[in-house]
Amino acid sequence: MRARQDAVAETYADTYEWIFKSRNNAGRDEAVQVGFLDWLRSGDGIFWISGKAGSGKSTLMKFLCGHRQTSTVLEEWAGDAKVVIVEHFFWLADQTSQHTFHGLLRHLLFDVFKQCPDLMPIVCKEIWDIPKGPDDDTESWTLPALRGTLRRLQSQRLSHAGRGVRLCYFIDGLDECKGEHRELLDIIRTLADCPDIKICVYSRPWNTFANALGREPGKTLTLQDLTRQDIYTYVEGHLIQDEHFAHMVSQGTSCNEFIVEVTQKAQGVFLWVYLVVKLLLRGLDNGDSLDDLQRRLRRLPPDLVDYFRQMFDTLDESYEEQTAQTFLVCLAAREPLPLLGFAALEPRDVLAQRIRGDGHVKLADVHSLQAQLKKKGQRPLSRSDRSECRVSSHRNEQDLLRGVPASDGPWLFTLDRDLATATEPSGQQFPPGPRFV
Repeated sequence: MRARQDAVAETYADTYEWIFKSRNNAGRDEAVQVGFLDWLRSGDGIFWISGKAGSGKSTLMKFLCGHRQTSTVLEEWAGDAKVVIVEHFFWLADQTSQHTFHGLLRHLLFDVFKQCPDLMPIVCKEIWDIPKGPDDDTESWTLPALRGTLRRLQSQRLSHAGRGVRLCYFIDGLDECKGEHRELLDIIRTLADCPDIKICVYSRPWNTFANALGREPGKTLTLQDLTRQDIYTYVEGHLIQDEHFAHMVSQGTSCNEFIVEVTQKAQGVFLWVYLVVKLLLRGLDNGDSLDDLQRRLRRLPPDLVDYFRQMFDTLDESYEEQTAQTFLVCLAAREPLPLLGFAALEPRDVLAQRIRGDGHVKLADVHSLQAQLKKKGQRPLSRSDRSECRVSSHRNEQDLLRGVPASDGPWLFTLDRDLATATEPSGQQFPPGPRFV
C-alpha cells in the first residue's frame, strides 16, 4: 500500500512551509490566501488542493502527512478524542488495486482498524460474525461489503479505549482513480458528512472536481499559484552548489535575474523545474557561461508536454526503434527491472550472449549498458543504486510514454505493430510498442 508514497519525492529545504501559516499571522501574501491551517484546526468537510500536472501535489501531501505540526493541530481539533490520520495515494500505474475503489476503501478501513482495533467488531459486525475457516482470507471483503462497513464507520459515534475517535483522511490523485469520478466523489462527500471526519483531497483541476469541490470559500488551494518562492529556492539551492555557477555569482554577474527567469518560466510546475535544473547543471559541467545558460533556457518550451516532445524530437533517429522497445519493456514491468535485463533487447550483442552463456559479466559491461540506455533516452528513465532501471514513477511521464494525452495535450506515441517488435533467439517476439510521431 505504500509503494506510491515511497516513490514520491521529498520536499526540498524549507519549501511548502507556507502551508502552515495562519490567515491571522501570515508572513507572505500567498499564505493569506491559503487558510489550510485554519481548516485543519477548526474546519470541517473537504479541503481540495488542486494543481497542474507536475506541480508537486503528491509531494505536498507526503510533506503534510509526515509533518509533526499536522498531527499537533489535528489534536487541537480533536480535543479529548483520539486522532487517526489516514493517507491514500491513488496510483494509476500500480499493478494491484491502488488505483481502484476497492483499493481505496480497503486502505481507508485498514489504517483506521490498525490504529483503533477496538472498532473492528463494531464497524465490521456483519463480517465479524461470519464463521471463518482456516483458509478464509479476504473473500468476504467485496465492494458492497466495504461500502457498508465504511457507512457504519461514518454513521456511528466512534470510541477507542474509552476515548472518542476523530478521523482525518488525506487522499491524493483523485484523477488517477480507475473508475467513475462522480462515484468517487459521492464516497468522499458521504464520509465528510460525519462531524468527526474531515478529508483533504488532491487532484488535477478537472471540471468534475472543480464543480464538486471548488465552490466552498476557504476550502480550496491552487498549488501552482503558491510555489513561486519554493521554486526559486530549489533553483538557487541547486545551482549555487555548482562551483562554476558560484564563481559567476561572486563575479557579480546577473545570476539572480537568471534564477528569476527560470522561476517565472516554470509556471509553478516543479517537474519542469527538476528537468531543467538537471539540464542546466550539465551545461555548467561543460563550462557554460551565463549567456550559454540563458540560451539553453530560452530554447526550452515552458509547457511540460511540449518539453517532453522536444526531448524525443532530439533523439537520434537510429535509436528510435531500440528506445521504443526499452520504454515498452519498462512500462510492462510489474517491478523495477535489473539493468542487465535490457541486454536481452539486443540478442546479438556480446553482453547479451555472455549473459545467456556462462553468466559472467564484467563491471565494464554494466557501464557499457548504462551508456547505451543513456543515449537512447535516459531522461524518462531513472536508475536506482541497485542497478535497476525503471520508468519514472511520475504520472505525467508515464502518460506520455503510454500514448495517453497528458493535461489534454498531444500524444507522443502511436502504437505501431512493426517498429517496436524484437525477436529473441527462441523465436518469441516482444509485443508491439510505441512509435515516435
